[in-house]
Amino acid sequence: MSVDSHINIDHALEYYVGQSSQHSINEILSLKSNQFSPFSTLNIKPELSGFKNPIWFKVKLSNSSHKVEPHIIYLNGSVLAGSQFYLFEEFLNNKSNLLKKGNLLNLETNEILPNIALSVPAKKNAVLYIKLNTQNFSNISFDLYTKSRFQNKQSISYIVWGGFIGILLMMCLYNLVFYRSTRDRTFIYYSIYLLLSLTILSAEQGFMNYVFPNRFIFLIHKNITTFELFNFIFATLFALNFLRVYKRKRFYWKIAIAGNFTVLGLLLINLITYQNYTELILILAKCVFYSTLIFVLVANYNAQYRWVRVFLISWLPILVVGIMTSAPFFYEYWQVSILYNTDLFAVTAEILLISYAFSERYKAKEAKQIYHSTHDVVTGLPNHFVLKKQLEKLQDENVKHTLILVKPTAYTDTRASFGISHANEYITQVAKQLNVQLSGLDLVIIEGNKLSLPVQIARIKDDALAVILYNEIPSDLIEQYAFLINAALEKGVYIDGTYLVGNVDIGIASFPFHANDADELQQRALQALEGASDKGERWCIYQVDENQLVQQKLKLAADLRRALMNNELSLYYQPQIELKNNAIYGCEVLLRWQHPEIGFVPPDDFIPIAESAGLINDVTEWVIEQALIQHKNLLELYPDHKTSINISAQDLIKKDLPVQVISLLTELNIDPTTIIIELTESASISDSLAANQVLDDFKKMGVKIAIDDYGTGYSSLAYLSQLRFNEIKIDKQFVMELEHSKRDQTICKTTIEMAKSLGALVVAEGVENENVAKILRQYGCEIAQGYHFGKPMPFSDYYQWLQRYQATG
Repeated sequence: MSVDSHINIDHALEYYVGQSSQHSINEILSLKSNQFSPFSTLNIKPELSGFKNPIWFKVKLSNSSHKVEPHIIYLNGSVLAGSQFYLFEEFLNNKSNLLKKGNLLNLETNEILPNIALSVPAKKNAVLYIKLNTQNFSNISFDLYTKSRFQNKQSISYIVWGGFIGILLMMCLYNLVFYRSTRDRTFIYYSIYLLLSLTILSAEQGFMNYVFPNRFIFLIHKNITTFELFNFIFATLFALNFLRVYKRKRFYWKIAIAGNFTVLGLLLINLITYQNYTELILILAKCVFYSTLIFVLVANYNAQYRWVRVFLISWLPILVVGIMTSAPFFYEYWQVSILYNTDLFAVTAEILLISYAFSERYKAKEAKQIYHSTHDVVTGLPNHFVLKKQLEKLQDENVKHTLILVKPTAYTDTRASFGISHANEYITQVAKQLNVQLSGLDLVIIEGNKLSLPVQIARIKDDALAVILYNEIPSDLIEQYAFLINAALEKGVYIDGTYLVGNVDIGIASFPFHANDADELQQRALQALEGASDKGERWCIYQVDENQLVQQKLKLAADLRRALMNNELSLYYQPQIELKNNAIYGCEVLLRWQHPEIGFVPPDDFIPIAESAGLINDVTEWVIEQALIQHKNLLELYPDHKTSINISAQDLIKKDLPVQVISLLTELNIDPTTIIIELTESASISDSLAANQVLDDFKKMGVKIAIDDYGTGYSSLAYLSQLRFNEIKIDKQFVMELEHSKRDQTICKTTIEMAKSLGALVVAEGVENENVAKILRQYGCEIAQGYHFGKPMPFSDYYQWLQRYQATG
């Protein structure tokens, strides 16, 4: 017991362990002096099933001065629910005048700090008997203060507790705000943990008395163990979610959850047994909780991240205080008054450290997002943003440099055959080999990493890498550089038991010779890379005329869009004749574009532009609509007339194309069997399910399918048999020299025989004279098309030609 130095009063503190919970104050007063023991010898081990009997404390007070000594006895750290205080002033010498102060919690004014006010008259003695019903007596101390100094202590407590409550409530609000924006359960678990900690500490240290009514406080005290067990559960959940254990280490997650379920089971047992084994359950729960928490923190310690280290340290105050305050249950009772308020300061320290850990984790997440926005996730190489930044730096310093783009040709095949993971592994290995191969060149360091190692390669596309070379590449060394880069892939890349071997396409552009800024330089290098791929060469340096060609293509794409709107396109018709009797079979519709400025634009020029610009579907729709309208007029003149309409490979993936065609056929009352859809051989071999579905839909409605330019692609006989084309058109390059070329004769004859075996008609394009027609007739070819019968002509001319041909028989 400590006494304020400003109080002139002697004191002595003794205790007596009650033999029954029913002891009255009169029975205690009748005890002999030797039945009380000095407080300093208090050495009681609490029973694991809890305290069945109270402890009685006897406080002897003696005022030897000549004036009244008012003072405050403060019970530091006790749980006062159900406790009673009795004051016996000896100067009255009459037990019947005993003044019962009653249960402190039932006093008219609740006090934040558990205390009772006393006043010992001059030269008199007094005895205070305290019946203490508590399960938390290990940290009890009895302190004697003057009224004024106790009020000062109260003020300090208000400030400390006010700050503590303010921090906790602000953190809870902070967490709820973050939960609303992120939906991260970590913030919910943390908020519940904070509120439970606040409830427990407020109840144990009496601060709850200031806010809540007595019945509620008594209920909290009675179920304090339940609150502590819930606190263990949510503390563990918070730690697990904060460390993202469920994502990274499922084994540790399962063990920690098992520990949580153990604590939950102890909680249920505590409720079922009506708290008869509260102390035992609390001890077991603490063992499980502290073991689980230490296991989770140590198992997930990662020195790479500062926020993990801070989070680990934040739990140390709680663990230390928890172990210290649990020690009396395992060892002999000991009193350390300094432990009072350690829980409060430990929780405060933890909150501050966890707040710092949250901040560090947010910074790490932000840094990771920045890293992912500037680096390739697979290879870790800088991306085109970092490359551009380095190029701009070189250009600001007016340093001549060359951008070299490298595209491994095997990447696309690897991705298609083995999947994206193998393709990523392939490009990673290629980057490593390229780094070794180019180590002797005068390369620009694109980025320095954390280990200060130079990074000289960037990944600017899925299948393209980039390096920067100081100065321009001399023309006589280009072949040497290309050889060095290709050598990086000569030995191949070993992935999953397979050596992937391939070459590279190389695009080269220099500053300031080819470009004036970073964006333009990257664009020029990409155009050179595409040029290398298109030409089938290993490398290509950007040429100025290539840019002019690109600009011309862009202008043509814009003009083509305008041509669709302004009806500048037109259809031409070339006759098709049955060779056996020279009767009219039908015609092929050909698209023509007469540009208002540059004149006639061949289809071979503007169709690829339409495909790359995304206009091909619009062009096809226009062609089909106009061709069917004019075909309606042809049927009135020649009812068996067939019209062949070309479509692009990109049209095959447009699922609603058959619907549009059947709608027009129905509206115009046209027999679908008089319409033939032609597609090039390369388009027809597409393995797209959507493309095959479109072709099947055409066949189901009666529209015939023809494969155009046969022999220029790579269709297999199995594919032709499976799709069952109605017509096969032999490309004109095999027909025009048929008279003189044994090779062309063999190809045509074989194709005709194959088509007959498949039940398909054969149409030969490019028939320029009667001798070629005669040979085809001998081979069994059914239909011919070419200048010998008629050139492509506008619809009005073809209509007149058809009338003349029909009239002449």
